[in-house]
Amino acid sequence: MQPTPGLIVMPGRDPSTADEMATLVRLAGLDAPVVAYAFWSGDHRNPDLATEVSALAREAPAYVVAKSIGSLITILAQRSHDLDVRAAFFVGVPVKRLRQEGRIGLLRDHCRRTPTLILQRRGDPTGSFADLAESLTGSMGVVLRELPGETHSYADDEVAAALRDWWSGLSPRP
Repeated sequence: MQPTPGLIVMPGRDPSTADEMATLVRLAGLDAPVVAYAFWSGDHRNPDLATEVSALAREAPAYVVAKSIGSLITILAQRSHDLDVRAAFFVGVPVKRLRQEGRIGLLRDHCRRTPTLILQRRGDPTGSFADLAESLTGSMGVVLRELPGETHSYADDEVAAALRDWWSGLSPRP
């Protein structure tokens, strides 16, 4: 399979999410690098994100597929490094963390600037679909899709189909 041009995959906070995101991308028929975070070698429970934000900005991807903290890193890179992402696909956005840290406005700003599809499980422990929808009311450029379930896991056929459709619907691509 040929690498998918311009696409980078940002996993969640836990190292196991790299495999989850690699599976998701493979199920969608795409081939893109999955970032390995520097903070995984230390305390990944509450990491400093500055290194990851800078690393993403240096990569300068046109398209981002991100889970959880990966979506936070993406929006922070857009804000602090003027990263120009053409489109984003987010799963399991950490709504509770964004609210707690006063960063929900960054997500709204991202959604105004960048066409974004967000899939969130109805009862995702990092923030429910209802919490996410309430936080993004009136945001342009975002499409929200509610998925059933109470987990923070997103490597399944339904999510892969949504990712495949999202990618095929982007135009023009590099």
